[in-house]
Amino acid sequence: MDSDRLCAEIRREFPPDDPEPQFEVADIVRLYGDAYRAEYHPSFEQGRALHAIRIRILS
Repeated sequence: MDSDRLCAEIRREFPPDDPEPQFEVADIVRLYGDAYRAEYHPSFEQGRALHAIRIRILS
């Protein structure tokens, strides 16, 4: 599949007039991040990523 056809397909599937999502990843991390950390003990790098998402550095 060439890139023009792929871009057209993506635009068809996700038109720009879609409503804003109800939640963002940062919202989910804020709600469940502490429980996730307690259950799964993420690595240092994963913890840094979760922290960055939580405070929206990666937005």
